[in-house]
Amino acid sequence: MQKYLKLKNNYGVIVAEIESNSSGYKAGLKIGDIILEVDNKKIIKSSDIFRIIDEGLHKTGDSIILSILRDQLEMKINLKLEGHKSNWMQF
Repeated sequence: MQKYLKLKNNYGVIVAEIESNSSGYKAGLKIGDIILEVDNKKIIKSSDIFRIIDEGLHKTGDSIILSILRDQLEMKINLKLEGHKSNWMQF
């Protein structure tokens, strides 16, 4: 996948689906975005995202910073954790 997408990084998780009204949707994540880091910690697999949130003792109302790659441009997105935990990052 890294070669196909011509990525320089060998880590990250591709967003394949976004539930409407989820925290990711509200933060502006788009299908095809690649989440590289959450709160400056590298993401190798999607379960890393929840591990980082749990280890940081984040709860509803807190914000996390996502480093993403979109159209070969790296950017940061502020994501507010809203509602039930299962609604935070549905992709």
